[in-house]
Amino acid sequence: MLILQLINKVKKLIPAIILILGLSVTSAQEVNIKAELDTNRALIGDQLRLSLSVEKPADFDIDFPILKDTITRKIEILSDSFTDTTSVSHGRVAFSRNLVITVFDTGFFNIPSLDFVANSGQSHHTITTVPVSFEILPVKSDSTLRDIKSNFKAPLSLGEIFMYIKENYLYGLIAVALGVLIWYIVRYIRKKLGRSKDITKEIYVELPEVIALRELEKIKDEKPWLHNKVKLYHIRLSEILRNYIEGRYTIMALEQTTEEILLALKLKDCKTTDLRCLAGILKLADLVKFAKVIPAEEENTVQVDWAAEFVRNTALIHSNITSENA
Repeated sequence: MLILQLINKVKKLIPAIILILGLSVTSAQEVNIKAELDTNRALIGDQLRLSLSVEKPADFDIDFPILKDTITRKIEILSDSFTDTTSVSHGRVAFSRNLVITVFDTGFFNIPSLDFVANSGQSHHTITTVPVSFEILPVKSDSTLRDIKSNFKAPLSLGEIFMYIKENYLYGLIAVALGVLIWYIVRYIRKKLGRSKDITKEIYVELPEVIALRELEKIKDEKPWLHNKVKLYHIRLSEILRNYIEGRYTIMALEQTTEEILLALKLKDCKTTDLRCLAGILKLADLVKFAKVIPAEEENTVQVDWAAEFVRNTALIHSNITSENA
């Protein structure tokens, strides 16, 4: 008798249980949530855009996950913004939340599942996103050797000088008087001691081929390719030739690619044999620098000799002596 009563009660509850389960499944299926990255690979410190998009019925309320400054210990949030709500169709709306994130480390990282809460009347459901993975790559270092450049000085204009004299009238007069007095004294001394004559000095300017051949001879003596310095050897060889070409042909070779240099030299009537020799040296240097090619020892040895031969074949014959007035 007791068992029959219990069965009757369960039968009465079955429709309610089915209704509740049906509502839960329907609610969960009516809300679409996505977490997407604009890229799955970036450099360290780059900014990535994480888009959290929601498509739902108009009568549903969605609570986004609570995120502050970070998603995980290493994934930082730089900015956080929502887009305007847009109507899709059949009473459904869509909107998204955009987060700009960054990582200051390298390797593979994972954005975990994020919890969204869907509210419809008295019903509350938690919906989670699919985890998103991405990779952070290190920044490649530039091993090219470059000279240290000095600071630039801002020129002082005449307008600034006159403005200073105008604002400081007394000091201006004193400065002008001192200038005139110094000029007069110098002129008097030069005239008295016979220094007013022009003295011509010959200044020897070292030819670009002399500099290039000296540097190439130094490399040949050092033989860096025998001491695990193949890349440095080809970088130095390329820079010596580019500096020589700038001085010899007035071409901005240090800022140009190999193909641009060869085209410019062809227009300067450089011989085909010399161009072929130079092309072999510079193109091999590019392969070593950018493609990490390691030439054989014999090939490394002849590069410096070919470079010296190119310089001798294209060198200026006359000397470069100029005069300057003292």
